[in-house]
Amino acid sequence: MVKISKVIRDLLIKNNKAKFNHTKASEELAELTTVLLQRVNKGAGVSDDKINEELAHALIRINVLVKVYGKKNIQKEINKKEQHLYNKYK
Repeated sequence: MVKISKVIRDLLIKNNKAKFNHTKASEELAELTTVLLQRVNKGAGVSDDKINEELAHALIRINVLVKVYGKKNIQKEINKKEQHLYNKYK
């Protein structure tokens, strides 16, 4: 996984209200969705650099939400999803 600064993450949590962090995460994920769909529909019309940029922005905001909601709870859900995927594709 990529490394995201804990200092920046903690500053975003400290200086932004929960609603703002939720909104920004939603916006960044929507922008990522847009560029990925553009890549599917337009092929090479969307650069890898643009996809990397939107992935980075989304991951920073996801990292904020992971800290807010707790790694243990999220890991529990990841484990359930991984088990489902394993059973589906094994």
